[in-house]
Amino acid sequence: MTMPSTVPFDASSDLADLARSLVGRFVWQPPRSGAFLDFESLELRSDGTYVARVEATLVNDAVRSFGARHTLPEEGEWCIYEVAGRARLRIRPTTSAARVYTPALADDVLTLFRRGRTAMLVSSTTASGLVARARDDAAPVFDSR
Repeated sequence: MTMPSTVPFDASSDLADLARSLVGRFVWQPPRSGAFLDFESLELRSDGTYVARVEATLVNDAVRSFGARHTLPEEGEWCIYEVAGRARLRIRPTTSAARVYTPALADDVLTLFRRGRTAMLVSSTTASGLVARARDDAAPVFDSR
């Protein structure tokens, strides 16, 4: 199976609009965020890279937490693509296999769905009380055709 090729943004594309709206930093903020799912923080950059703090076992499966949550830094590439009419967010770390989420963004809350679990990450500007978050018009999108 070959991966879709990267294409330039089309201003009228729903996928392009979604990708642009996801550029920014999001944080897990209990209790508002609900259950913890993979990310303590996630910064999606407009150049298609990301940095995050993630559940430690995603970076190193030898980590043992004994009931406490441990996170480690992670970085890699991200993109938005479509499968059967639904957007997917692919996170491809530099150190492990890619993970795929179904994203939704509303009121500066990024909701991620993966393997029957849901988590919400709050825009860091909302979490810190800032009014606006800078967004760039360039973000990675894959054409699923």
